[in-house]
Amino acid sequence: MDVIFNFVFEVALRTLGLWLLKLVTFGRYKGTNSYLYFFPSLVGLVFLLLLSVLLLLAISWIRTRS
Repeated sequence: MDVIFNFVFEVALRTLGLWLLKLVTFGRYKGTNSYLYFFPSLVGLVFLLLLSVLLLLAISWIRTRS
């Protein structure tokens, strides 16, 4: 269980967050600041949460429309 938790939060969310931060800052975010080590993981988590909420809203809108 600990391996799965570490993989999700240390690898997947951090990679997604770094990719998003580099995309938003046009490649200027390096991700080397030790004070903000968990910031890319937080960005990745917020992005996944927003994406899932938007997906649920789209599904409910499509169901009410038809």
